[in-house]
Amino acid sequence: GSNHRVQWVEEGGGGGGRSGSLRIITVKNGDAGTYQCTVETMYGGLSAQPVASELSKVSVEAGPVKPLVTGVEALNSTAIMVLWLFQADSTNLLQFTVQTKRFGEEFQEEEEGWLDGASTNPQAITQAAVHGLSPFTKYSVRVLSVYADSSVGVSDSSMEVSTLEAPPTMPPSGLMAAVT
Repeated sequence: GSNHRVQWVEEGGGGGGRSGSLRIITVKNGDAGTYQCTVETMYGGLSAQPVASELSKVSVEAGPVKPLVTGVEALNSTAIMVLWLFQADSTNLLQFTVQTKRFGEEFQEEEEGWLDGASTNPQAITQAAVHGLSPFTKYSVRVLSVYADSSVGVSDSSMEVSTLEAPPTMPPSGLMAAVT
């Protein structure tokens, strides 16, 4: 048998603990906190009492949750609609921001070239229209979840959409009609 016991306890979390190694497979916001590890050992003679010694404290912070873009579609020649899912606690979430970048434009850094197109509050339905785009142009789209602590979750930018072709700005001219 083992002559020591390892226990992890979350500070401020009521009692109980996790034995052995502290392992959090999928970190969630609810896992954020400070965990204390204690080890009880028996050393000395048979009559020795267990001794608890604090080895370390570990802080667990859940990172920003990124939205999942589920659809994009052209509304007209200068606007698109973007839909996304966000499956997380939105307590500290300030807003969602939809960004667009002309598809295929080359930049030194991957983060260059993104333009803010629309922002929504976190209580809104997870969709937004982006206006003011160029006609008949292909765009990459992503959605940011912006938190109160300035952290940002960034969706994958794999969604692409093309705005529609612009309608003619002038009526047709030089038409001839023939009677047959």
